Amino acid sequence: MILLAGGQRTGEFAGLRVQVLPLKGNEVRRWARQWSSAYIDYLTARGPEREDARVRWAEQTDTLVRELRTSLMEPCLNALHDPSLELIISAGRLAGLPLHAVPITEGRCVVESVGSCTYVPNIAVLSPNESKPEQPVSALFVVSDLEADLVAASKECEAAAQQLKRGGTAVTLLAQVGDKVGMEALNLRGINVSEGINVLQDAPTPSCLSKLLPHTDHFFYSGHGVRRPGKSGLVLVGVDGKSSLLAEDEILSMHALRRRPLVVLSACETAMGGHGSSELFDIASSFLRVGARFVVGSLWVVVEDCATAFTAEFYRRLTQGESPGYAFGAAVLALKQKRHSESAVRAVPPGHPIYWAPFMALRGE
Repeated sequence: MILLAGGQRTGEFAGLRVQVLPLKGNEVRRWARQWSSAYIDYLTARGPEREDARVRWAEQTDTLVRELRTSLMEPCLNALHDPSLELIISAGRLAGLPLHAVPITEGRCVVESVGSCTYVPNIAVLSPNESKPEQPVSALFVVSDLEADLVAASKECEAAAQQLKRGGTAVTLLAQVGDKVGMEALNLRGINVSEGINVLQDAPTPSCLSKLLPHTDHFFYSGHGVRRPGKSGLVLVGVDGKSSLLAEDEILSMHALRRRPLVVLSACETAMGGHGSSELFDIASSFLRVGARFVVGSLWVVVEDCATAFTAEFYRRLTQGESPGYAFGAAVLALKQKRHSESAVRAVPPGHPIYWAPFMALRGE
């Protein structure tokens, strides 16, 4: 089923039923402004004020998903109780809004009530032909941790690489931790890579990635993402050894990714779109524009252990032969259950959506 906001009528497209949602642009922009204001306050808060700001951001997130439920998604809630349902949300004015986290009933949200929940820039990219999941022939894995502040990133990257390698994929890995590159970087984190993974002794520079990406059909990145006015991209390493962005415009100027890779961006704010605007434009959708068939990104900052847990389950499901969409849904559900099982007493409970709902799946076919 396709959810389309602001359209004129229901019908079918690419063999899927289309459900039009009522949408008032002013309402969406108001929700987005209120949420964004609380989120930015959290990002900029320091010291003891940060926890109070986190509480306000969490409360505003609760308000946002409630508004999305009552003011937007009521017409289709009855249909969203089918574990075999493939739900596709045509972004448009819904860009950057976490519809997959909208509560339905009894503590369950959209993403755990259907089989698959993904977003598309617009329905024109959908094909009527069903694509079957295949083991990638080649994969590029990158860990970029120049500040050496991402303790789990290297292990997260190596564990996912091992999953694909065991299935027969030819895996190439680029790693930088602090000033260490390649095997030295991985050894710094106590990782001994097994035979069969090609660890390059090159720094993960923008030019290196631009050269390697057109020749791979799977790309995984673990590092920092930056989403600010005039400064958005993946944080890599420059030729001078300092941080350098693989920015949106550089992604868009790459050679076409003709092998239609699956892209996983384990970083903050990589799918943070226009928040209620009519345009989905961010790091994740930039990869779609140059040929990626499926991209996993994030709508806001991601807690590191949440990213690690999500990635582990996503790749476990993927290597069992599940489609990327179903693997994504299963990974979000597993993370949500894991967070709810934690008993820590905090101002924002461990099971709150700000921890398990930032992940977003975009499809380009």
